[in-house]
Amino acid sequence: MRSLLLAVAAALLYAAPAVAVSGGDTVDISTVPFVASTGGCTGTLIAPDRVLTAAHCVNDSSGVEFFVTVGADAGSENVPRSAVYTSTGVSIAPGFKLSFPFAHKRPQNAIAVNDVALVILDKPVANATPVTVAGPDDAAQLEQPGTPARLLGYGITKPFKLGSLPPRTPLQGGDLKLIGRAGCLKAYPHAVTVNEICARDDDRPLTQPCPGDSGGPLLVQTPNGPVQVGITSWGAEVKEKDCGVAHLPAVWMRVSKYHDFITAPDPPLRPNTRGKVTLSGKTTLTCHAPAFKGSESKLSYRWGIPRYRGHLIQDQPHPINAIKGATSNRFKRTSRTRGKKIACEVTASNGGGKWTVYSPSVAG
Repeated sequence: MRSLLLAVAAALLYAAPAVAVSGGDTVDISTVPFVASTGGCTGTLIAPDRVLTAAHCVNDSSGVEFFVTVGADAGSENVPRSAVYTSTGVSIAPGFKLSFPFAHKRPQNAIAVNDVALVILDKPVANATPVTVAGPDDAAQLEQPGTPARLLGYGITKPFKLGSLPPRTPLQGGDLKLIGRAGCLKAYPHAVTVNEICARDDDRPLTQPCPGDSGGPLLVQTPNGPVQVGITSWGAEVKEKDCGVAHLPAVWMRVSKYHDFITAPDPPLRPNTRGKVTLSGKTTLTCHAPAFKGSESKLSYRWGIPRYRGHLIQDQPHPINAIKGATSNRFKRTSRTRGKKIACEVTASNGGGKWTVYSPSVAG
């Protein structure tokens, strides 16, 4: 359940958490026209200009402006241009983070917390009715263990070699049953929160979400139609298991717990920029932040010693060793940095997320 676009292969390598539906079947998009594709992940149309997906799908530098397919099968050879929309911004749920309580061999081994995001489209979708999302009042009826649920996604249907281009897959669906949190914690000790919901299939072939299904819906059928109760987030890959192999549950973000965020009339848009950080000065360096798009944001600064050679990028883990106390936009060279390279980190943050960029490194 994972990734965004860079070339789909790169997305599946570097975004974090799930994998298309293993053990499922091909679904006619006309029966579920609200299902969307963000490139390397899945999503759902929940308002004419709003797609719900997983935060880990859009929390990287490829999430500035990307294409979303709605109302046509993104896995087909010929997707009509009328079904392709441009994102104008994303909003990430507060508290989103990734961690590695189990395996830590690959980025895909990460679990996610508060893994919820909204993608705002450049224009309303006219030919697809948005799906209904579960609210707090629906939880008691729709989230009971044993309730049948339906998984939809554009992910792979069987393991593939990392580094190779995954096959184009039409929309897939699979049937599961919800399980209680206690049963899910047996499979993933200490890792499942009350904001998450779990489902599992115990039959063969085993139905599970796979890479590419991330951000897609878990649906419960009601007399009034399907209701989305979950957002595909993570599963067997956190224990180094390929999809469709191990009888482990998968984990979805519980939509009813995020209802206020999901339905906010004017969600804050995460800052983003394609601009570069520049430096000026000699004895005292001044860090100049680029202009940021998105909603109004607050800027913060850190100076540090780069941990990597070459250009520092947002997706590198902890790219600088921060210099204690150096948190303004100015830095005075001293003997403690003489002979070392230093760089300035600029972070813009608001209620929709944050964005970090770095200056070139210079002699301290």
